[in-house]
Amino acid sequence: MSIAQTVAGSTKQQLADRVKHARLERKWSRPVLAQRSGVNQYTLKRFERSGDICLNDFIALVHTLDALPPLTSLLKPRISIDMDSWSVHLPSMPQRGRRSQQKDLELVAE
Repeated sequence: MSIAQTVAGSTKQQLADRVKHARLERKWSRPVLAQRSGVNQYTLKRFERSGDICLNDFIALVHTLDALPPLTSLLKPRISIDMDSWSVHLPSMPQRGRRSQQKDLELVAE
């Protein structure tokens, strides 16, 4: 087993443990969380034991446990601030696809 697989497995199990802990803090049984989230209770049981779950079900569980805002904040782009001018710099989004003809012409000219 590769290191990446080991880390992924460990991370999945940590997420499952956190969901289980949040469920138990609320004193909810698996069937209660399953019913409130719309996730099958056997899917929830498998997730808590193995960490395996589809993304849609994971998001439904996290949303039901009111833990979605911290999760979505992990995915926001970081904003840098130039301390000299106090201007905000948003990261540019990578673009895929064909380069513009102007860029092609510039590359040929070089």
